[in-house]
Amino acid sequence: MDVVWPSLFGLLLAGYFALEGFDIGVGLLLPVLARTPERRDRLIAAVGPFLLANEIWLVALAGVFVGVFPVLEGEVLSGLYPAFVALLLSWVVRDAGFWFRLREKSPAWRRTWEAAVVAGSAGLTLSWGFILSGAIGGGLLTGVAYGAALAALFAAHGTGFAARRLPAPGGGPDPLAGAVARRAALPAVLLTAVAAVPVVLAHPGAWPAAVLAVAAALLATRSFPATALAAAAPALATFGALLPYLLAHTASASTLGAMSLVALPLLPFMAAAQWWVWRAFRTPVARSFF
Repeated sequence: MDVVWPSLFGLLLAGYFALEGFDIGVGLLLPVLARTPERRDRLIAAVGPFLLANEIWLVALAGVFVGVFPVLEGEVLSGLYPAFVALLLSWVVRDAGFWFRLREKSPAWRRTWEAAVVAGSAGLTLSWGFILSGAIGGGLLTGVAYGAALAALFAAHGTGFAARRLPAPGGGPDPLAGAVARRAALPAVLLTAVAAVPVVLAHPGAWPAAVLAVAAALLATRSFPATALAAAAPALATFGALLPYLLAHTASASTLGAMSLVALPLLPFMAAAQWWVWRAFRTPVARSFF
Protein backbone atom coordinates (compact mmCIF):
# COMPACT_ATOMS: atom_id res chain seq x y z
CA MET A 1 0.00 0.00 0.00
CA ASP A 2 2.96 2.34 0.52
CA VAL A 3 3.42 2.37 -3.25
CA VAL A 4 -0.18 1.82 -4.41
CA TRP A 5 -1.65 4.98 -2.92
CA PRO A 6 1.09 7.41 -4.06
CA SER A 7 0.81 5.83 -7.52
CA LEU A 8 -2.95 6.32 -7.42
CA PHE A 9 -2.39 9.94 -6.46
CA GLY A 10 -0.17 10.37 -9.52
CA LEU A 11 -2.82 8.72 -11.71
CA LEU A 12 -5.55 11.04 -10.43
CA LEU A 13 -3.27 14.05 -10.90
CA ALA A 14 -2.54 13.09 -14.50
CA GLY A 15 -6.21 12.27 -15.13
CA TYR A 16 -7.34 15.65 -13.86
CA PHE A 17 -4.90 17.58 -16.05
CA ALA A 18 -5.66 15.42 -19.10
CA LEU A 19 -9.43 15.80 -18.76
CA GLU A 20 -9.90 19.23 -17.21
CA GLY A 21 -7.12 20.54 -19.46
CA PHE A 22 -9.36 20.76 -22.53
CA ASP A 23 -12.10 22.54 -20.54
CA ILE A 24 -9.57 25.10 -19.39
CA GLY A 25 -8.04 25.35 -22.87
CA VAL A 26 -11.42 26.03 -24.47
CA GLY A 27 -12.08 28.69 -21.83
CA LEU A 28 -8.72 30.35 -22.46
CA LEU A 29 -9.30 30.57 -26.20
CA LEU A 30 -13.05 31.18 -26.22
CA PRO A 31 -12.71 34.63 -27.90
CA VAL A 32 -10.37 33.15 -30.53
CA LEU A 33 -12.19 29.91 -31.30
CA ALA A 34 -15.71 31.37 -31.17
CA ARG A 35 -16.07 34.90 -32.50
CA THR A 36 -19.84 34.86 -32.96
CA PRO A 37 -22.58 34.21 -30.37
CA GLU A 38 -23.80 31.17 -32.28
CA ARG A 39 -20.35 29.61 -32.37
CA ARG A 40 -19.78 30.34 -28.68
CA ASP A 41 -23.06 28.58 -27.90
CA ARG A 42 -21.92 25.54 -29.87
CA LEU A 43 -18.48 25.43 -28.31
CA ILE A 44 -19.70 25.82 -24.72
CA ALA A 45 -22.43 23.27 -25.39
CA ALA A 46 -19.71 20.86 -26.52
CA VAL A 47 -17.76 21.36 -23.28
CA GLY A 48 -20.77 21.43 -20.95
CA PRO A 49 -21.48 17.68 -20.60
CA PHE A 50 -17.89 17.02 -19.49
CA LEU A 51 -17.48 19.91 -17.06
CA LEU A 52 -18.70 18.34 -13.82
CA ALA A 53 -17.41 14.86 -14.69
CA ASN A 54 -13.90 16.25 -15.15
CA GLU A 55 -14.01 18.24 -11.91
CA ILE A 56 -14.73 15.07 -9.93
CA TRP A 57 -11.09 14.14 -10.53
CA LEU A 58 -9.97 17.22 -8.60
CA VAL A 59 -12.25 16.34 -5.68
CA ALA A 60 -10.89 12.77 -5.64
CA LEU A 61 -7.33 14.08 -5.95
CA ALA A 62 -7.78 16.37 -2.93
CA GLY A 63 -9.31 13.56 -0.89
CA VAL A 64 -6.46 11.16 -1.65
CA PHE A 65 -3.84 13.80 -0.87
CA VAL A 66 -5.36 14.60 2.53
CA GLY A 67 -5.70 10.91 3.41
CA VAL A 68 -2.40 9.58 2.09
CA PHE A 69 -0.11 12.51 2.95
CA PRO A 70 -1.53 14.01 6.18
CA VAL A 71 1.84 15.39 7.25
CA LEU A 72 2.35 17.18 3.94
CA GLU A 73 -1.16 18.60 3.88
CA GLY A 74 -0.38 21.35 6.38
CA GLU A 75 3.00 22.11 4.83
CA VAL A 76 1.61 22.41 1.31
CA LEU A 77 -1.47 24.44 2.24
CA SER A 78 0.49 26.86 4.40
CA GLY A 79 3.37 27.24 1.96
CA LEU A 80 1.17 27.67 -1.10
CA TYR A 81 -1.83 29.31 0.54
CA PRO A 82 -2.12 32.26 -1.91
CA ALA A 83 -1.95 29.93 -4.92
CA PHE A 84 -4.66 27.64 -3.53
CA VAL A 85 -6.92 30.59 -2.72
CA ALA A 86 -6.44 31.88 -6.27
CA LEU A 87 -7.19 28.39 -7.60
CA LEU A 88 -10.49 28.14 -5.70
CA LEU A 89 -11.56 31.68 -6.64
CA SER A 90 -10.73 31.04 -10.31
CA TRP A 91 -12.64 27.77 -10.21
CA VAL A 92 -15.73 29.54 -8.83
CA VAL A 93 -15.49 32.39 -11.36
CA ARG A 94 -14.99 30.03 -14.33
CA ASP A 95 -17.88 27.75 -13.34
CA ALA A 96 -20.14 30.73 -12.59
CA GLY A 97 -19.48 31.93 -16.11
CA PHE A 98 -20.62 28.61 -17.54
CA TRP A 99 -23.71 28.37 -15.33
CA PHE A 100 -24.96 31.96 -15.57
CA ARG A 101 -24.27 32.99 -19.17
CA LEU A 102 -27.65 31.74 -20.47
CA ARG A 103 -29.73 32.84 -17.49
CA GLU A 104 -30.52 36.16 -19.24
CA LYS A 105 -30.92 36.96 -22.95
CA SER A 106 -29.11 40.29 -22.79
CA PRO A 107 -25.96 40.35 -24.98
CA ALA A 108 -24.13 42.35 -22.30
CA TRP A 109 -25.03 39.71 -19.68
CA ARG A 110 -23.64 36.95 -21.89
CA ARG A 111 -20.45 38.85 -22.66
CA THR A 112 -19.88 39.45 -18.95
CA TRP A 113 -20.13 35.78 -18.02
CA GLU A 114 -18.16 34.67 -21.07
CA ALA A 115 -15.41 37.02 -19.89
CA ALA A 116 -15.67 35.28 -16.50
CA VAL A 117 -15.06 31.94 -18.23
CA VAL A 118 -11.91 33.32 -19.87
CA ALA A 119 -10.64 35.02 -16.70
CA GLY A 120 -11.38 31.98 -14.53
CA SER A 121 -9.63 29.66 -16.98
CA ALA A 122 -6.57 31.93 -17.01
CA GLY A 123 -6.60 32.04 -13.21
CA LEU A 124 -6.80 28.25 -12.97
CA THR A 125 -3.88 27.88 -15.34
CA LEU A 126 -1.64 30.36 -13.56
CA SER A 127 -2.60 29.01 -10.12
CA TRP A 128 -1.68 25.48 -11.11
CA GLY A 129 1.59 26.79 -12.49
CA PHE A 130 2.51 28.28 -9.13
CA ILE A 131 1.32 25.21 -7.22
CA LEU A 132 3.38 22.80 -9.31
CA SER A 133 6.46 25.01 -9.29
CA GLY A 134 6.08 25.71 -5.58
CA ALA A 135 5.94 21.99 -4.88
CA ILE A 136 9.51 21.66 -6.17
CA GLY A 137 10.69 24.80 -4.40
CA GLY A 138 10.45 27.13 -7.38
CA GLY A 139 10.09 30.89 -7.05
CA LEU A 140 8.18 33.57 -8.92
CA LEU A 141 9.90 33.12 -12.28
CA THR A 142 9.52 29.34 -12.15
CA GLY A 143 5.83 29.75 -11.38
CA VAL A 144 5.38 32.08 -14.34
CA ALA A 145 7.25 29.61 -16.59
CA TYR A 146 5.07 26.75 -15.40
CA GLY A 147 1.92 28.81 -15.89
CA ALA A 148 2.94 29.83 -19.41
CA ALA A 149 3.74 26.22 -20.33
CA LEU A 150 0.41 25.02 -18.96
CA ALA A 151 -1.41 27.77 -20.86
CA ALA A 152 0.16 26.68 -24.16
CA LEU A 153 -0.47 22.98 -23.48
CA PHE A 154 -4.06 23.54 -22.35
CA ALA A 155 -4.62 25.73 -25.41
CA ALA A 156 -3.37 22.96 -27.70
CA HIS A 157 -5.54 20.43 -25.87
CA GLY A 158 -8.60 22.68 -25.99
CA THR A 159 -8.23 23.40 -29.70
CA GLY A 160 -7.83 19.67 -30.35
CA PHE A 161 -11.11 19.09 -28.53
CA ALA A 162 -12.81 21.94 -30.40
CA ALA A 163 -11.61 20.64 -33.77
CA ARG A 164 -13.26 17.29 -33.05
CA ARG A 165 -16.46 18.64 -31.50
CA LEU A 166 -17.13 21.46 -34.00
CA PRO A 167 -17.17 19.68 -37.36
CA ALA A 168 -16.84 21.78 -40.49
CA PRO A 169 -19.96 22.22 -42.66
CA GLY A 170 -18.62 19.73 -45.20
CA GLY A 171 -17.47 17.28 -42.54
CA GLY A 172 -14.09 16.78 -40.96
CA PRO A 173 -12.46 18.76 -38.15
CA ASP A 174 -13.08 22.46 -37.69
CA PRO A 175 -10.48 24.37 -39.77
CA LEU A 176 -10.19 27.36 -37.41
CA ALA A 177 -9.57 25.18 -34.35
CA GLY A 178 -7.08 23.11 -36.32
CA ALA A 179 -5.17 26.21 -37.40
CA VAL A 180 -5.04 27.56 -33.83
CA ALA A 181 -3.84 24.16 -32.59
CA ARG A 182 -0.96 24.19 -35.06
CA ARG A 183 0.04 27.70 -34.00
CA ALA A 184 -0.02 26.68 -30.33
CA ALA A 185 2.28 23.69 -30.90
CA LEU A 186 5.65 25.48 -31.06
CA PRO A 187 5.03 27.72 -28.01
CA ALA A 188 3.88 24.62 -26.11
CA VAL A 189 7.14 22.80 -26.85
CA LEU A 190 9.39 25.77 -26.07
CA LEU A 191 7.60 26.75 -22.87
CA THR A 192 7.49 23.15 -21.65
CA ALA A 193 11.23 22.86 -22.22
CA VAL A 194 11.83 26.08 -20.28
CA ALA A 195 9.61 24.90 -17.41
CA ALA A 196 11.41 21.55 -17.31
CA VAL A 197 14.80 23.16 -16.60
CA PRO A 198 14.15 24.10 -12.94
CA VAL A 199 12.65 20.67 -12.30
CA VAL A 200 15.83 18.93 -13.44
CA LEU A 201 18.08 21.42 -11.63
CA ALA A 202 16.22 20.95 -8.35
CA HIS A 203 15.72 17.20 -8.76
CA PRO A 204 18.33 15.67 -11.13
CA GLY A 205 16.70 12.26 -10.87
CA ALA A 206 13.56 13.63 -12.50
CA TRP A 207 15.16 14.14 -15.92
CA PRO A 208 13.26 11.17 -17.51
CA ALA A 209 9.96 12.77 -16.49
CA ALA A 210 11.11 16.14 -17.86
CA VAL A 211 12.12 14.55 -21.16
CA LEU A 212 8.73 12.83 -21.30
CA ALA A 213 7.02 16.19 -20.79
CA VAL A 214 8.90 17.81 -23.69
CA ALA A 215 8.34 14.76 -25.92
CA ALA A 216 4.62 14.84 -25.15
CA ALA A 217 4.51 18.52 -26.10
CA LEU A 218 6.19 17.67 -29.42
CA LEU A 219 3.38 15.21 -30.17
CA ALA A 220 0.63 17.59 -29.07
CA THR A 221 -0.81 18.18 -32.55
CA ARG A 222 -0.88 14.52 -33.60
CA SER A 223 -4.16 13.42 -31.96
CA PHE A 224 -6.48 14.15 -29.07
CA PRO A 225 -4.88 11.48 -26.83
CA ALA A 226 -1.51 13.08 -27.58
CA THR A 227 -2.74 16.51 -26.47
CA ALA A 228 -4.17 14.89 -23.34
CA LEU A 229 -0.76 13.40 -22.53
CA ALA A 230 0.89 16.75 -23.23
CA ALA A 231 -1.53 18.56 -20.90
CA ALA A 232 -0.74 16.09 -18.12
CA ALA A 233 3.02 16.09 -18.76
CA PRO A 234 4.03 18.98 -16.43
CA ALA A 235 2.05 17.46 -13.57
CA LEU A 236 3.60 14.05 -14.23
CA ALA A 237 7.08 15.58 -14.34
CA THR A 238 6.49 17.30 -11.00
CA PHE A 239 5.08 14.10 -9.50
CA GLY A 240 8.11 12.15 -10.73
CA ALA A 241 10.45 14.69 -9.16
CA LEU A 242 8.66 14.49 -5.82
CA LEU A 243 7.96 10.75 -5.73
CA PRO A 244 10.82 9.81 -3.34
CA TYR A 245 9.71 12.56 -0.96
CA LEU A 246 6.07 11.48 -1.20
CA LEU A 247 6.93 7.85 -0.50
CA ALA A 248 8.76 8.91 2.65
CA HIS A 249 5.75 10.84 3.97
CA THR A 250 2.81 8.49 3.43
CA ALA A 251 0.31 7.77 6.18
CA SER A 252 0.61 4.74 8.44
CA ALA A 253 -0.13 1.26 7.15
CA SER A 254 -3.34 1.07 9.20
CA THR A 255 -4.61 4.35 7.72
CA LEU A 256 -3.82 3.26 4.17
CA GLY A 257 -5.52 -0.08 4.82
CA ALA A 258 -8.67 1.63 6.06
CA MET A 259 -8.67 3.95 3.04
CA SER A 260 -8.31 0.95 0.75
CA LEU A 261 -11.43 -0.66 2.20
CA VAL A 262 -13.47 2.53 1.81
CA ALA A 263 -12.11 4.32 -1.25
CA LEU A 264 -10.72 1.74 -3.66
CA PRO A 265 -14.14 0.13 -4.36
CA LEU A 266 -15.40 3.57 -5.48
CA LEU A 267 -12.78 4.00 -8.19
CA PRO A 268 -14.38 1.60 -10.71
CA PHE A 269 -17.64 3.55 -10.41
CA MET A 270 -15.79 6.80 -11.05
CA ALA A 271 -14.10 5.33 -14.12
CA ALA A 272 -17.40 3.87 -15.34
CA ALA A 273 -19.14 7.24 -14.96
CA GLN A 274 -16.39 8.93 -16.97
CA TRP A 275 -16.69 6.29 -19.68
CA TRP A 276 -20.47 6.73 -19.78
CA VAL A 277 -20.18 10.51 -20.20
CA TRP A 278 -17.82 10.13 -23.15
CA ARG A 279 -19.99 7.44 -24.71
CA ALA A 280 -23.27 9.29 -24.18
CA PHE A 281 -21.88 12.52 -25.63
CA ARG A 282 -19.60 11.07 -28.28
CA THR A 283 -21.36 13.17 -30.93
CA PRO A 284 -21.40 16.99 -30.82
CA VAL A 285 -24.15 18.58 -28.73
CA ALA A 286 -26.03 21.39 -30.44
CA ARG A 287 -27.48 22.91 -27.28
CA SER A 288 -27.00 22.45 -23.54
CA PHE A 289 -27.88 23.95 -20.17
CA PHE A 290 -24.72 26.05 -20.42
